[in-house]
Amino acid sequence: LDDPIKTGELVRIADGDRFFTKALPKKKLHVIVNRKHTVTLHGARQTGASIKEAAIAQGVPIQLDFLLSRKTGAKFDPVGDDELIRVHDGDEFRAVDGDDNS
Repeated sequence: LDDPIKTGELVRIADGDRFFTKALPKKKLHVIVNRKHTVTLHGARQTGASIKEAAIAQGVPIQLDFLLSRKTGAKFDPVGDDELIRVHDGDEFRAVDGDDNS
């Protein structure tokens, strides 16, 4: 969390503290959902739910209750709706109906 510093305020800096002059802009990242849909995300920190919400808003035919997984090597690992992950440009995700056994 950011704590604003008032003009003239003295701030004691301890080892490991850091501060920024302004918020860094969120980077646009492009990921692939269900092999063919490119989805733009804003910022590297995402949750399973935020990825699905962005995909739905951008026309990917999935629903919020679909199960999301992320490609890691040759397999896909599940991503929970509340799980916070760091997304990289070009990551691949699969969202399937919970009844799908594929």
